[in-house]
Amino acid sequence: MRSPDEVPAFIKSLKRVTTVVEPQLSLEVIQEDSADNRVLECAVAGGASYTVRGNDHLLKVKKRKGIVILKPAGFLTVVRLK
Repeated sequence: MRSPDEVPAFIKSLKRVTTVVEPQLSLEVIQEDSADNRVLECAVAGGASYTVRGNDHLLKVKKRKGIVILKPAGFLTVVRLK
């Protein structure tokens, strides 16, 4: 957990390794939670290979539009193999 004093520096470091996207594609893959569709839209717009989630609705999809949906532990396995 970060202390409130560390938040600005953390956000600054995050901005160095992130890309802000504005999705042009609207997806309605997950009916149970429409916010999960927004996650997929951003992943597609950003050209992601993976999205890492702990959300069961999204994890059930497993893969969409070439994007593999993994739990954090599964993604760590993939990263370690590369």
